[in-house]
Amino acid sequence: PAAQPRAEGGPPAPPPPPTPTREKADEAFAAYQQALWRHIAARRPRGAGLSGEATLRFRLSPSGALLSAAIAGSSGSANLDRIALRTLRLASPMPAPPVGVSAERLTFTLPVRFH
Repeated sequence: PAAQPRAEGGPPAPPPPPTPTREKADEAFAAYQQALWRHIAARRPRGAGLSGEATLRFRLSPSGALLSAAIAGSSGSANLDRIALRTLRLASPMPAPPVGVSAERLTFTLPVRFH
């Protein structure tokens, strides 16, 4: 498109918004993941009386809604696996990811440890 002429003496056009570098985007995503893990861990029930680790795989929407969740690695205890999935559901909605994160990056695998 052709540039629009501006009136003499008018304010200058604002500069274009800065584009984040790949490194900064990766740093923002890593910080988001840590915040997400803390958010989920805060909902983990205490005193389950069992110990073990279940690995969850889940997918989020761009708004942070839980779209799907499954056990990717069983703890060996059906009760712990259920508690791990319930923890994830109780944590939903999750914090929204940084702007510009592709949907492909919104699938996560997370170990949930119980002591």
